Amino acid sequence: MNQRKLVAFVLTSILFLPLLSCGGHDADEKYFLISANIKIPYWEMAGAGLSQAASDLKVRSKFDGPDGYDPKAEQEALQKAIQQKATGILISVVDPALMKDDIDRAIASGIPVITVDSDAPSSKRLFFIGTNNYLL
Repeated sequence: MNQRKLVAFVLTSILFLPLLSCGGHDADEKYFLISANIKIPYWEMAGAGLSQAASDLKVRSKFDGPDGYDPKAEQEALQKAIQQKATGILISVVDPALMKDDIDRAIASGIPVITVDSDAPSSKRLFFIGTNNYLL
């Protein structure tokens, strides 16, 4: 996925979240993008897209996760977002079994969760946005 498509993807995703939750924007909304390694240029660009979209919409955002590949730290970032009552969460799931219960808990508490780039298909996430790496 090239840089332009990635930025468009993040902006589009962040615009979907309010439609699924409250239908409008206010300054108290806070959207999270969580990845298992936020120092990879791909995810840094996605985080910048989230920040720009949040600024444009006058809402808050947080790009969160570990600085290196660490599924357990990614889970902790998700748990923190849930505790902070996120308005919506975008997450690239690296360990679906580890993340399933936390994603389900977020959904049960009214927080929309969309998986991006990698999925947790057995969770109650709203939907997955990504590419089919097998079908070319």
